[in-house]
Amino acid sequence: MKPAGAIHERLSPVYETVRILSRELPRETALIGFAGAPWTVATYMIAGRGTPDQGPAHAFKAADRAAFSALIERITEATILYLSAQIEAGAEAVKLFDSWAGSLKGADFDDFAIAPARESSRH
Repeated sequence: MKPAGAIHERLSPVYETVRILSRELPRETALIGFAGAPWTVATYMIAGRGTPDQGPAHAFKAADRAAFSALIERITEATILYLSAQIEAGAEAVKLFDSWAGSLKGADFDDFAIAPARESSRH
């Protein structure tokens, strides 16, 4: 995985925006940070765009589960860094959006939606 510094350098405009909003919002207004969940991010990475059925991600997962699992792990690590930095910048809560988790079935749902979300919430 890229060093944390590289991730944070690329995402510094997001963190600066969170810092500004944190200062400027009324105290009674909560600032919520967010990120795409690892499965959803992976589907966009693999296809290069959104698809109706996330077919390219499902095909990659079926063809090489170990490589796909490694990709999800890397995205999970990056997501943890990203959300942690949003909190450090002033977000009071963070949310994962897994727009495409509904396309996962059975053990895949547990492995690629639930487990990464659980790991992200531990940090």
